[in-house]
Amino acid sequence: MRRTITAIIAAAAVVGIGFAVNVITSDDAAAPVAAPHPPAANPDLDRQIDLYESFLADVDDPNNNFRLGRLYLQRAAFFASIPDYERAVSVLAAGHTLAPDFHELAVAYGNALMGVHRFGDAVEVLERVTAAQPGNLDAWLALGDARLERGDRDGAFVAYQPVFDQVGDDPAVIARQAELAHLAGDQDDAVAIAEVALNQATGLGLSGRDLGFFQLTLADLLIDNGAYDRAEEQIIRAVNGDPSWIATHSALGKVRYAQGDLDGARRAYEAAATLGDDPDVFIALAGIAGLDDDLDVSQEYLSRAETVYRSWTPELGDRGLSRLFADQGIRLDEALRHASADFERRQDPLSVDTYAWALYQNGRVDEAYRAILPITVNGPLDADVLYHTGLIAFAAGDDDLAVAALNELLTRNPGFDVAAAEHARDLLETLQDG
Repeated sequence: MRRTITAIIAAAAVVGIGFAVNVITSDDAAAPVAAPHPPAANPDLDRQIDLYESFLADVDDPNNNFRLGRLYLQRAAFFASIPDYERAVSVLAAGHTLAPDFHELAVAYGNALMGVHRFGDAVEVLERVTAAQPGNLDAWLALGDARLERGDRDGAFVAYQPVFDQVGDDPAVIARQAELAHLAGDQDDAVAIAEVALNQATGLGLSGRDLGFFQLTLADLLIDNGAYDRAEEQIIRAVNGDPSWIATHSALGKVRYAQGDLDGARRAYEAAATLGDDPDVFIALAGIAGLDDDLDVSQEYLSRAETVYRSWTPELGDRGLSRLFADQGIRLDEALRHASADFERRQDPLSVDTYAWALYQNGRVDEAYRAILPITVNGPLDADVLYHTGLIAFAAGDDDLAVAALNELLTRNPGFDVAAAEHARDLLETLQDG
């Protein structure tokens, strides 16, 4: 999923109280955009981590593993630190081996596994917890997230159901309902539900990054719908709520690019780049530089994106490297190699799409068509998958599937990507005229 569900857990599981608060509209003008600044250091958190690392070196106690793992996860989430997710996996895996029935630790371990995209392993761990503790809502919530990342929407809904039943007015839970609506193809419903989540979060007094998550969730759905101005309002509020958060500046770059404001998009993405090494930010800046015919700068940003992907574990990096090379039409043999590894490891809809796209870009159209065809029968797909399906089906001569995929894409997600949407419209017009 483009809106990675593991990023949804910005707000802690708070039981909602049912406040009725209006979502801010264009009548309430947003303030100017705050300048970015690096996240403030958290010496208290670092000291706690140092302390529990020393405990762990002296004593085999799963309680220490649990506390240290949770601290790593806290730092990983705040600073978008892949190494801290990896540290959390290592220390929680050791604790899980010491105390397999320590269910709270196991849930934390499942969340850490999701942080490094080991979703299948997370499902196995969390299913054992829910079997042993059917009333553990944290486990059901995490299991739903992991299943959703694997493309198992039905399984995710089953896992979420106990949570929906008991704390259904919590904004983080409502945000998951918005994601399910989006994945089911109900884009208008997804926007409406995301607005409810933002209402609840505002009413509960959330602020800064905690509130910004809900603002960005709504904005992302609005961008897909082509409602760029409404999306921009939410993003600016999120930026101003926490100028140190890379996700807000990146989102602002995305919406301003969609609005045709390339200078504004560049400034926003450059602000994001000062806050961390996000390959998506570097790829966006490479694209903007390419439009300006500044090919040296474009190549420099693409190289920076590649460096980041290669610094990650294969679970995290293979898909990104394949997409990077296939989208740019470069090093296509390598794109296919990374896509094949990702597919063998995950076999979820996005890994299938990545593999099929790499095959297509390598000119292996029939294989790409056979690869992507099975996931087209399982209901609505992500916008990227629909776009690739339309192109692959057209090249393979299946005009019916191409028309169906592109129609669904442009009906449901007309604003998902400006250039790709324009290409999809042109191709659909060609198919319908022919």
